[in-house]
Amino acid sequence: MSQEPSTRSLQLDVFRGCAALLMVLNHAGFSWLAPEDGTSGGTGAIVFAGSAAPALFFFATGVGMGLARKVTADWLALLRKVVLLLIADAFLNWAVHRWLGLDFFGFCAISMVAVALVDAASRPRVAATVALAGVLLLRYADAAQLERLVVDQPWLGFVTGVAGVEDVSYPLCPWLVFPLAGYLLGRASPRLDSAAAYAAMAAWAALALGGSLVMTRHGAVVHRWGSVSFAYLLFAVGFLPLVWLAARAACGVAALRFLRLRGPASLLVVPIHYAAIELAAAWAPPPWSPTIWLPAVCALALATLPAARWLAARLRNVAERPAAGPTLLAAVAVSVVCCALASAFASPLAGWLVACLSQVAIAANLARPPRSVIRSTAHRTL
Repeated sequence: MSQEPSTRSLQLDVFRGCAALLMVLNHAGFSWLAPEDGTSGGTGAIVFAGSAAPALFFFATGVGMGLARKVTADWLALLRKVVLLLIADAFLNWAVHRWLGLDFFGFCAISMVAVALVDAASRPRVAATVALAGVLLLRYADAAQLERLVVDQPWLGFVTGVAGVEDVSYPLCPWLVFPLAGYLLGRASPRLDSAAAYAAMAAWAALALGGSLVMTRHGAVVHRWGSVSFAYLLFAVGFLPLVWLAARAACGVAALRFLRLRGPASLLVVPIHYAAIELAAAWAPPPWSPTIWLPAVCALALATLPAARWLAARLRNVAERPAAGPTLLAAVAVSVVCCALASAFASPLAGWLVACLSQVAIAANLARPPRSVIRSTAHRTL
């Protein structure tokens, strides 16, 4: 019999669900709306809010690892997850005819490695705090000087984030702020589960969002592509605690628990909603009017979460079988070949659909528990 999740882990699952909804709103906005509708008015505000979804997902990665509090790191299991996530990231790149790059899944892998390294330190919370401060200083302390160096040494753009790097969606700075901050929150649990702590989070959100608004009114650019502006960082770090507080409130409302997403299900949100967006765009070519887009995107967002949970449960049933390991690895190998061929020779829609199916194979492998768990489960059923 499975145990009921703790309040904190339930809050994290609901938080992931909120992040997934925002991701769907953002991607469907850019795909289905005209550029002017996706960047202005009410629909533009919805699409812009959805741009914070990656920050929320990276933060959730850190929170989950902070809550785990393992005595010793399982580096082999971590390596397996990192490799699979990098392969899933390659599928995203191949779907748009980009053979090498760093996108969402790739940065999830980097986040896991970064948090595991600080967690292995003798004083992990101090290490995470120092790393977080270093990331901010590296990105924003002397950006003008670093921009001049990036011209001759492009790798500095990836590390510092002061200038955009081709095919890199998430440079290390400042994006590592989010998993590191999440790790610190996870480590501080349950001390932060109090009225005073939540009031402090609300005050921080108001301060950060207010600062971003003031900067915007004084001409600051709010953007996250290529390099993340400080005004956007303030927006993200202000918006994030608001979603965290909303997830906490939703835990007490049974009707809102449908937002819950655990790790494998949150991964499956990506291929499910991308496939739906591309199929809908092929059936009814965009741009769509906002009056059509809004009910359509709401229906897609609400359907994606239960679909991801259902598919994750089916995949886990397959992955827990003792002999499933070689089959799942073979499925990934075949997916790599098929995805590469589809991206190179097939239509864009076919490339997207094959990439999405390939990510399902990755999710099945990630859903496979450690061998020790499989052996113990098999032994109990004998």
